[in-house]
Amino acid sequence: MSGKVVYCSVWAMVLLVLGQSFSHANAFSCRDASNQLSPCLAFLMGGYSSPTAACCQGVKALSNSINTNTDLRSVCQCFKEETSGFHFVPQNAAALPNICNLRVPVPLNPTGDCTRY
Repeated sequence: MSGKVVYCSVWAMVLLVLGQSFSHANAFSCRDASNQLSPCLAFLMGGYSSPTAACCQGVKALSNSINTNTDLRSVCQCFKEETSGFHFVPQNAAALPNICNLRVPVPLNPTGDCTRY
């Protein structure tokens, strides 16, 4: 189990570093989105069977920060870029908004088509 914790911690640091390099000029920030979703890493990577309360709070904060179509595209692109090369359980990413009882206007899908927003 400690290997998963170390792996998740390293991954969270990578997200924070990558998030600094991609941001939108307006309200949306990839770095902020990364910070908001970082409590979800263990669940998204299959380490936990359900998301934590902090994860759901982060998803809610992310959803509340999406105000325009540009924000939708930015969130989609950010999620794609920051999750490339990492093993995510696609079913967990897709189920996260429903499990947290939230409506997220953009799917958390590392292979999604960001041009449709």
